[in-house]
Amino acid sequence: MGGSGSGRRYRYDTKDTTDGEHSLGINWLQRQGMLSPGRVSSVTWRRGEHVTGTISIIAEESRLTLVYRFRYAGRDWQDVREPVTLAWTPCHYGGRRPWFVCPRCGRRAGKLYGATRLFLCRRCCELVYESQREDLSYRLMRKAQKIRERLGGSPATCDPFPDKPKGMHYRTYFRLAKQGLDAEHAMWGAV
Repeated sequence: MGGSGSGRRYRYDTKDTTDGEHSLGINWLQRQGMLSPGRVSSVTWRRGEHVTGTISIIAEESRLTLVYRFRYAGRDWQDVREPVTLAWTPCHYGGRRPWFVCPRCGRRAGKLYGATRLFLCRRCCELVYESQREDLSYRLMRKAQKIRERLGGSPATCDPFPDKPKGMHYRTYFRLAKQGLDAEHAMWGAV
């Protein structure tokens, strides 16, 4: 009686979340040096010891070519060779930032997801973030925990509220403390 999620029926019309899909983040690829023209790299996704997917990435001047195999609902494997255009935007203090250009809609995206045969942006894959499915009490709890950690304390709401960190203005501390304590009180009221 009364476990997590009890009393809620499974809905078939809900969207899948980004957490359950393979993804490629453009910033991570750049930090790993995988965007250098002429470089051939590979990315492997794992769940524990089990390999859940592998993709090869061929970097060119203004695009990446993703090479992988795809299988849908137990059908035969298909070889996929997907070109993905890159866009670059200038940064305020110099340098430039890379973006994927979604192969379907043409929008800039920081991540592409492998929810379909092609790697597409979150909107084209019709994915939502896990936090969008949380109820009010969980969102309030996360907000309170974040504020506690920002103030240098423990995220546990049963611990005393953290003192003002050295160097923080009192006005900032009182504003954050009010937000954190209001979130905690609302969280306990929403349960």
